[in-house]
Amino acid sequence: MHAAATLIGIDLFQGYYFAKPQILAAKRTSASYAGVCEVLRLLMDDASDENLERALKDIPTLVVQMLRLANSGGNCRTRSAAITSVKQAMSVVGHKQLVRWCCLLLYGDGLNNAAGIDPLLSLVERRSTFMECAANEYRARDPEFSQSAWLAGLLSLAHIPNGVGPEEFIGELPISPLIQEAIIARGGELGRLLSLAEEVEAGRFDAAAAIGSDMGLELVA
Repeated sequence: MHAAATLIGIDLFQGYYFAKPQILAAKRTSASYAGVCEVLRLLMDDASDENLERALKDIPTLVVQMLRLANSGGNCRTRSAAITSVKQAMSVVGHKQLVRWCCLLLYGDGLNNAAGIDPLLSLVERRSTFMECAANEYRARDPEFSQSAWLAGLLSLAHIPNGVGPEEFIGELPISPLIQEAIIARGGELGRLLSLAEEVEAGRFDAAAAIGSDMGLELVA
């Protein structure tokens, strides 16, 4: 149905269908994949800016995107001169945005396919935001947990465009075991939040309400 709709010119899609596509073949590009994973590992480890800068230079797409954002209108108004170095851009963009971009790059050409156009990216962006908000309510004074929930949502479908199962793909990423367990087995509190997000996306609101009730969360229609 999606292919047929594309042929007649439809280019905006939405739905849970895109979270369950058939895996056909691996599409991973080893060099860029390794570079993105290295930057992600450094970000997770709170590495020095010098180490991050060296790793970022191996991912031109990410550097270009970072420089564009750093030099965008809203950021430019607070400075007298344009950003001209990777180190300067990092300080303006911030680590969370870099983590987000690394995750999107794991979906393929994620930075050039806007989330509003690519249905899978659109889904994970909404999912990660939902999970972060739910985590904030579930543990109001635990920003680290909220960050983990956001990251789990953002990475929860990254195995699909890479043509492998979640166990193989997520197991290779430099993320915490709790996030891995949530994505692979829906285990732990993060896994319950991920299951909650999936039930909401699929329109199974009774099941979502049951999970929310168990976690002390109230879902508002």
